[in-house]
Amino acid sequence: MRDKYVIAKYLRLSVDDGDKAESDSIANQRSLIDLYIDKELSDRPIETIELVDDGYSGTNMNRPSVKKLLILAETHSVDCIIVKDFSRFARDYIEIGNYLEYKFPEWEIRFISVNNRYDSKDYRGITGGTDVALKNITYSLYSIDLSEKVKSTRRIQSKMGKFLAPYAFYGYVKDPDNKGHIIIDEPAAEIVRRIFNMRLSGRTTKEIAQQLNKEGVLTPAEYKKSIDPMCREWNTVSKYKCWTASMITNIASDERYTGKLISHKFERITVGSPQVRSVKKEDRIVVENTHEPIVSCEVYNAVRAIAQKRTHPNGKKIGLKGFVRCGGCGHLMNSYGRADATYMCSYKQFTKENDCFQDKIKESQIAKVVTAAIKAEISKAADISEIEQKCDDKKQQIETEIERLYRKIADEKRKITELYIRLTKNELAEDEFTEARSIINDGIDEYTRRIESLTKEAASVDSLSATGIFDKYIGIDEINRQTIEDLIKAIYIYPDKRIEIVWTFKEKE
Repeated sequence: MRDKYVIAKYLRLSVDDGDKAESDSIANQRSLIDLYIDKELSDRPIETIELVDDGYSGTNMNRPSVKKLLILAETHSVDCIIVKDFSRFARDYIEIGNYLEYKFPEWEIRFISVNNRYDSKDYRGITGGTDVALKNITYSLYSIDLSEKVKSTRRIQSKMGKFLAPYAFYGYVKDPDNKGHIIIDEPAAEIVRRIFNMRLSGRTTKEIAQQLNKEGVLTPAEYKKSIDPMCREWNTVSKYKCWTASMITNIASDERYTGKLISHKFERITVGSPQVRSVKKEDRIVVENTHEPIVSCEVYNAVRAIAQKRTHPNGKKIGLKGFVRCGGCGHLMNSYGRADATYMCSYKQFTKENDCFQDKIKESQIAKVVTAAIKAEISKAADISEIEQKCDDKKQQIETEIERLYRKIADEKRKITELYIRLTKNELAEDEFTEARSIINDGIDEYTRRIESLTKEAASVDSLSATGIFDKYIGIDEINRQTIEDLIKAIYIYPDKRIEIVWTFKEKE
């Protein structure tokens, strides 16, 4: 037994105010919870842990601090969890009910929602009652409506020229006196100006990157982490923290540096979904003169003109271009030359500390290996048409069954909603509700396991049917662009000149 009673305070701020590192809403939640702890839980030695998700939606559990919170709960590292209200923890009524009535009791965790006057110790052995169920349903429906209202409000604010992103882009910082405005961050802005000026003087993006690395200038991500404590847990894409030609290109082609606001580039697919999709260029929001420019429009246009005039030395498209990657760093390899292009990893030039492919390799050498590999795969594909037909039939059966199971899961979830509603209307006793929901959840779990099994089976069928794509390539002597696009995802070149091909299909065991 621990010497102290460990209480985890969980605070969450909605996404529309997510750019405030320490907002009034978070402060108010903290004050309310601390007051409750002092008044109701100070009869014993206590220790508190605070976890904050600032700028995260409550419609799903994909939040950094809530994940830490649940790990602490499951490992019995805390005794009690306290929130301002249920919606701070989650807005999905089924999710809330699952934790309140199953997981937290199983982990022996006490859960307190201050504003809802809910304390799980008062509901041992029974559900939270009709009041809790009704509130959970209300939160779930409310979050969907709120999301649409927030989207509409944010579009209006963007059209008014307000900067709504949580962090300013490189060269700027958020205005401490106006959260919808950005101001110049002079140290970073000076680097941006240097990049534009070096491009105007004729320096290539590669030469600029090399110069910045030589001087030890921090990359945009590393600079942001150095000045903002909230960003210090950011993970970099590459283990090599250095400037690259692509970084220089991105900055030199960013029109926002002329004082123009460009927003609504991406949107979420559904409410609470972590997946986003790109918005068409013509549908994006563009507002002129919203912040102080770092470079003039004349300088920006001149740099863009230089970039557009630059012609690729290859002249015509190379068959393997865009597929050949360095096996050391994973970046696409550059190519030059017309008749037989030469590939090399340009990333190795930006830093000495790397395990990149250091040599050069001709496209003809790579093509020889790739062609041999393709022909080897073709030779395996005996009786292709018969295999294809059988696989297609089997895959269709699996997909039909998966669709049926998803419909069953949707039906079962609707039944849970109906149970909640009947519970709130006192048409169903709490023990009857608990038993009925448990049976339904068991069914959903079984359907889910079946879907996972069928998905794996479909993948194994794909690994067989994929051989059919070689049919039109039987007898080829040389590879071409279409061949590569059909069959290959990537070609990796390693320091020892070993070549690894990643196919668009799963190879048979």
